[in-house]
Amino acid sequence: MNPSFALGSPLIVMMLLAGAFAGDGPLENPSKRTSPDGPGTGAWEKRSSFLQGRIYHSAIWTYSEMIVWGGGSEHQFYGDGGVYDLVKDRWSPVSLTNAPSGRWGHAAVWTGKEMIVWGGRSSFAPSDNKNDGAIYNPATDTWRQMSSEGAPSPRSQMAAVWTGEELIV
Repeated sequence: MNPSFALGSPLIVMMLLAGAFAGDGPLENPSKRTSPDGPGTGAWEKRSSFLQGRIYHSAIWTYSEMIVWGGGSEHQFYGDGGVYDLVKDRWSPVSLTNAPSGRWGHAAVWTGKEMIVWGGRSSFAPSDNKNDGAIYNPATDTWRQMSSEGAPSPRSQMAAVWTGEELIV
């Protein structure tokens, strides 16, 4: 079977989700689609910008804001981030006190209260993979270090999930 057409493939799943969010089937004529939220929704809008352009950063949704952390560009690895308020179209910088070092390809998950950042690397060399991280609380704009006891071996570009009680890498 051609994997690009398998039901579980990202392309098919994205098409099905796009249809579900648009209110129509994924293969219908896009010009006939209507949004369940009314006219004018589902259209692209220009929003404010804040951080330098970057790749391999993390972006998590807190159900009210988006937090972007780390990433890199042109041999620089950023140890900064921002919190974006969609309603106000406003960015706020993330505190750098106790923040993890600059990195890209790290894992980030939302616990319901805090963002956990773990792993990644600070160069293009695989030997620079990390097995440390920190926990960010957007309500207080504070970071706290996390224990590395029992942590997985250093790695980047890995899968990670929050179970409701623990981070699994």
